[in-house]
Amino acid sequence: MKTAVFPGSFDPFTLGHESIVRKALPLFDRIIVAIGANSMKSGTFDLEKRTQWIKETFADCPSVDVVQFQGLTVDFCQKNEAQFILRGLRNPNDYQYESSIAQMNQARKFANTKNILIHQNFNRILTFDFGGVTLLRLMITLLRLMKCQPYCV
Repeated sequence: MKTAVFPGSFDPFTLGHESIVRKALPLFDRIIVAIGANSMKSGTFDLEKRTQWIKETFADCPSVDVVQFQGLTVDFCQKNEAQFILRGLRNPNDYQYESSIAQMNQARKFANTKNILIHQNFNRILTFDFGGVTLLRLMITLLRLMKCQPYCV
């Protein structure tokens, strides 16, 4: 069984994230969306809410699991018998960043990173900083408070 882990904080989980998973569905038997829990960071949305929203997004996809994890992604992959790490690329900077992480994973004997290009409609995210709150997070928070669909971005 080909299993991929798509790790991230997903705070927020965007349409770009969703598109990566949906593009990867034909490539893998199972995809684990692994939400990293970092006690050193306070997110815009709590871990339970992010988990719930992502599960709702993939309710139509029985091959997608959504779980929380702590620690190194490669350790999580080995524990869950995943052979691949799934990553999204928006631009050349992402490629450079992801390449350096993939090289570190190779050093840990985990060499299977699969990069998926994000659709051009989702490759630009506004991140103007207003005292620690990005415009994107502010917009999503407002939309969710207004009971809009949770994945408006």
